[in-house]
Amino acid sequence: MGRMMNPLLQNALNLIRDEVHENAKTHGFHDFSENEGQFVTKAMMLINTETSELFEAHRNHILTEPCDKSPKMHEPLTNEEEEIADLIIRALDYCGRRKIDAGRAVAIKHDYNTRREFRHGGKAA
Repeated sequence: MGRMMNPLLQNALNLIRDEVHENAKTHGFHDFSENEGQFVTKAMMLINTETSELFEAHRNHILTEPCDKSPKMHEPLTNEEEEIADLIIRALDYCGRRKIDAGRAVAIKHDYNTRREFRHGGKAA
């Protein structure tokens, strides 16, 4: 049996989820007149967009270069850091809107993954 994630870490993830979601609402990124299907579709496409931006930074060999927003940040981020942050923020905002216990879900899935076969039975990646 795997070891479950520390409950404090699970709670921390949910605290970040709540803060991220509140910020998105405050800044007008939630049109609650859309139905849940529309929201889910839009959210998945936005997550996909962030993944594409990370891939483009890789393709253009600029992962470790400062992102375009760095001059306005109190501490600069690389393109890689910024896009990973965007992915996490989008996913946590999604969890906030859908009322998903992100900490619990990650802890359970991580525990499951610790008990899986090497490369999950032969997957290449």
